[in-house]
Amino acid sequence: RLRFASPPDPPETVWPPRVGLARRLTPAAHMMASSADQMGAVMVECLTRVPAILLVAWQAGTLFQRYRLPRISGYLITGVLSGQHVLGLLTSVATDRLAVLDNLCLAVIGVAAGSELLLSELRKNPKPALVMTGCITAFTWFFVFAAFVVVGNQVGFLSKLSANHVYAVASLAATLGVARS
Repeated sequence: RLRFASPPDPPETVWPPRVGLARRLTPAAHMMASSADQMGAVMVECLTRVPAILLVAWQAGTLFQRYRLPRISGYLITGVLSGQHVLGLLTSVATDRLAVLDNLCLAVIGVAAGSELLLSELRKNPKPALVMTGCITAFTWFFVFAAFVVVGNQVGFLSKLSANHVYAVASLAATLGVARS
């Protein structure tokens, strides 16, 4: 009987080459290596899913425009649907990594919303815009003020203040809330 030895298995190719060091790594180094793997997965997720979501958002904007709705509505609805709380197309780690893109998109959305505001129409009939702005401002101020007054006793630095001081802090916070909105 002849026995032939089977050829040796080819060595696994792993990049970056950490295989030989795996037995000598400390737990901290293992954690860093797994963190690098996770970072790579996040990058792959961002480079594959984000462009697809952007294309879908563009098409949704076009579809909304066809039905005489603002394109921005399509962009916003696509963003909400593809987020981690609805369809989960992007993980929370990936959305944290995309903060720069988030700010860029907010700027584009602001420009798109501003481009749909016709100054000539606003001059003819300013009342709806003024009423809407006033209502949003009043609601924001009242909501922040009420939140501070209601939860004032449970917040460390507010619990030691008198009611008048809590009202003053709540008023300041509400004014800052309106200025930031």
